[in-house]
Amino acid sequence: NEYVISEYVLGDAPWRMIRTPRYKLVVSMADYAPVSLYDMQDDPWEMNNQICCPEHKAIIRKLTEILRRCTAPVDDIQPPDCQADQQS
Repeated sequence: NEYVISEYVLGDAPWRMIRTPRYKLVVSMADYAPVSLYDMQDDPWEMNNQICCPEHKAIIRKLTEILRRCTAPVDDIQPPDCQADQQS
């Protein structure tokens, strides 16, 4: 699996991004809510946000889970399930 993860701040909002060869998903760092999804093969200029398309629910769920898992060890704003794992 190939992917790149990054964090950035736009205005007052912190975001996280995961990019695979095919997709780019952006989530809110506060609660990991998906904000945008782009198909980088069909839409390399990111003109058509696919976040609300039902056919992409599985990829959104998969990429969000990878992002949460990979950022949990260094996360300053951890999702509840990561906090519970660390207390065990």
